[in-house]
Amino acid sequence: MQNSLYVSDSLVGSLCREVDNINYRTKDLQDSINSTKDSNFYSRLKDELISLNARRLEILRCAKELKEKNSNYDYSIEFLIEICYRGALIIN
Repeated sequence: MQNSLYVSDSLVGSLCREVDNINYRTKDLQDSINSTKDSNFYSRLKDELISLNARRLEILRCAKELKEKNSNYDYSIEFLIEICYRGALIIN
């Protein structure tokens, strides 16, 4: 039983790190989008931004499922959900 706890914590931790990286990359992309004048570059940046947002939403969906299926209250899952929401973005 202990082993599955460590695997779960590792999974949630990895997802937290991934969402954190997505959030940083999203901020960089938004800054680049706001400063570029090249329409092709703008289009590529926006496509990447949409892709990152889709991944963040997928992780959020998985985190919510983990929360529903986990009989023990787990703060790490709550934290993952919170950082997913904090990374929410508006795509122009």
